[in-house]
Amino acid sequence: MSASSSLDVESVQKRIQCEVQRAIQRSIKGVEYFASSGPVLGSTPKDILSVRGTMRLYRYRPLAEEVYRVPVLIVMATTNRGYILDLIPGQSFIEFLLKRGYDVYMLDWTAPTPEEKSLRLEDYVLDFIPHCVRQVQEESGENALSMIGYCFGGVLALLYGSIFADGPMKNLICFTTPVDFRELKLFANFADRRYFDVDRLIDNVGNMPPRVDLLLL
Repeated sequence: MSASSSLDVESVQKRIQCEVQRAIQRSIKGVEYFASSGPVLGSTPKDILSVRGTMRLYRYRPLAEEVYRVPVLIVMATTNRGYILDLIPGQSFIEFLLKRGYDVYMLDWTAPTPEEKSLRLEDYVLDFIPHCVRQVQEESGENALSMIGYCFGGVLALLYGSIFADGPMKNLICFTTPVDFRELKLFANFADRRYFDVDRLIDNVGNMPPRVDLLLL
């Protein structure tokens, strides 16, 4: 074997050893992470203003000396948890808004209970959201508010805004919100009784169990 070939083999061996050591270190860090208690999610200070069943209305405590007059109400999807917008300090959308002087409220939901299986879309749009809007108006002392809809919470906010077009919503921002369901082929199949009879499923099991969601996906 030539000297250059010997050097090539040694170089490859060193690279392999280096990669193995890096993989071991990553594995150790991963094990340490799962063994730890992990970060506390949704830790930005807040107060509960209203509770109705699984509905929760929060007001976050200000983090800026000057606060905008018009409050912001975030409407979460019924299937998501509010802490996804408030993960940890430095990686929190809520913290970002508060530090820039916004008066932030959140309409959030806990997991649905069997007692709520009879709730309709109208209950969310014509009851829960208007109830929270009134609470925000009373707490802030302002009539107008801005609304941020996240995911299906954006659909609820859009429906609310279309019905109450003359106010009190001043601004509406939606993100990750499905609007034209015709372009969402998965949802289109769910709406077709040939493939998925949602009424029969709900009649038999009530609220859809999480494991069924996973199977459908």
